Amino acid sequence: MGQGTLMARFTLSPRFETTALLRCTALQILYKYGDKSTKEFPTGIHISLLPYYLLELLPCNMFTKLFSLTLALLAATSQVAAIPAESLQKRGPGCDGFPGGLSDLSSFRLSASGGTNKGEDLVLFDSGNKVGDADIFVLASRFTVPPTNVPTFSLNTGALLPDNSDLVDLAVAAGDLPGFAANHGEGNHIYCAVPNGGSNFVLGVNSDKSNFFICNTKTGPFHRFIVYKPDSNSLVYDSHTCQNIQINVIKV
Repeated sequence: MGQGTLMARFTLSPRFETTALLRCTALQILYKYGDKSTKEFPTGIHISLLPYYLLELLPCNMFTKLFSLTLALLAATSQVAAIPAESLQKRGPGCDGFPGGLSDLSSFRLSASGGTNKGEDLVLFDSGNKVGDADIFVLASRFTVPPTNVPTFSLNTGALLPDNSDLVDLAVAAGDLPGFAANHGEGNHIYCAVPNGGSNFVLGVNSDKSNFFICNTKTGPFHRFIVYKPDSNSLVYDSHTCQNIQINVIKV
């Protein structure tokens, strides 16, 4: 709501201001002839109920304007206070196009399913690459890497953050392995927990939930990594082995 709209909405009508002006004039007359020692008007109205010092100092037209402005400010304040807190919550761009998508969610694990995959828990694996001086960790099937604990994650305004860790998510483009590294600010707000029937959710990135794949490494030790929109020219994974999967968000 713009400032102009707000002021227009709470402007008092000319009829109200005319009535207030007449009342103010009458009160000034009463004040002039009232008994200040007893603070009583001739009509028996107690002067402590009125801002009599303003009546004495201000012309009635100024008093009426001041009174009108005070009411307008009080009304505007009550309107601002009535805005539900949830409507002020930031929503990450990763949820654009996903009605009911969650940009904030705590403590869940990730699992890949689809194709021949009946459900593979995903873990963080050191890729051997770096961004600056920080190691890059990627999502891998727990069945193809050395034994490790299955981590939990949280979404913070669309940033996918491993719990109890200083790692944050990195930007994801086509052909990338979604990665994480330390010392990279608050992360990238590109993920979303997308409703998938009932109380189930799947992971989306860049407003896309349909282009996660699980792919085998091209050379070296056999691993299976998560890839976003695989690139057939990749030297890291064999695109011919890639299977389209969904990444399930499983609350713990």
